[in-house]
Amino acid sequence: MRLVPPHQPTTKMKITPCVALFALTAVLIASTPRGHSAVIIDPVSAVASSTYPHAGLVADNTINGTGISDPTIIQTGDSIPGTFPSHVAIPGIGNTWHSDLGVFTPTITFDLGAAYNLEGIHLWNNNQNDGNLSYSNRGIQTADIFTSLNGISYSLLSGTPATYTQAPGADGYLGENYSISVANVRYVRFDITSNWGSTDATGISEIRFTGVAVPEPSQWVLLAIGGIALTAIRFRRRLA
Repeated sequence: MRLVPPHQPTTKMKITPCVALFALTAVLIASTPRGHSAVIIDPVSAVASSTYPHAGLVADNTINGTGISDPTIIQTGDSIPGTFPSHVAIPGIGNTWHSDLGVFTPTITFDLGAAYNLEGIHLWNNNQNDGNLSYSNRGIQTADIFTSLNGISYSLLSGTPATYTQAPGADGYLGENYSISVANVRYVRFDITSNWGSTDATGISEIRFTGVAVPEPSQWVLLAIGGIALTAIRFRRRLA
């Protein structure tokens, strides 16, 4: 005779609002960034008010790594290197940007692709050299920096570097670091006010920014909504 074991009822775990809210809180806390260090920010676009119409000297050259010895270590999210890669001066055509002839105070605007708390700029100033003559005097000497979160309303950045170092017009140029401090910005605009004495054009070779990404507010908004919902459920149960 075969013995049939008694039926064992299936135990189902009841997920209460408290349990759900606790789980949501744990997930949000675990995914919240802590102690982030500044990283490289490679802008996603560059738009200039004036560009020399020949030889490919477009604004995009300031962010696409052309002329940089190793652009793979200065992409968005990369750690800030102890020594930045160098810029190649020859040929200067196609690996830099400058304004059209006769335009000495152009603007150039960079879209960082997301909001950041900025801490620095690394600039390779205009490093052109045609093999016989350096055109590094086309580099920017002074500029006002404006920042924006939405690309519409801009504010002048206080403490803008007074002077930007002239490039050597030679290979091996490592660029210069400049410290800035501005929170929650996505767009950075340089209003160039002077160059290093050129009487034909003004421009730069390459640029990167450094900073920390601004955390998305959605995580804590969800947590707040969960808390409000839990309170409402409890209140309704008391009235029932």
